[in-house]
Amino acid sequence: MALKLTPNPSFRFPVVVRAPGATTGERIQLTARHLGKAELEAFSLRATATGADDAASLLEVITDWSGIEDEQGRAVPFSALEFAAFIGNYPGVAKLIYLEYIKELIEARLKN
Repeated sequence: MALKLTPNPSFRFPVVVRAPGATTGERIQLTARHLGKAELEAFSLRATATGADDAASLLEVITDWSGIEDEQGRAVPFSALEFAAFIGNYPGVAKLIYLEYIKELIEARLKN
């Protein structure tokens, strides 16, 4: 299979999140928009700027998820409101998502 000149506009990647007090993490899947080099650099500057809103920054690239459930075990549909609640409920997860997103883009480029 040949490499496409233009990558797919979105891709999925896993993130393992450990809830406070849990001994193991839970794997969630996120769908994100692909960014080219210039777009990625601009996004990174915005996302890591002092005072940047974590959820708003990540919502520039994150478009869907799976593996998130409510208290009754029902799948939670992705929305900006639910994503912001998730980010707010798990301190540090925004940075983890950001780093995994960057890692996925960079590793994909290095492998190709």
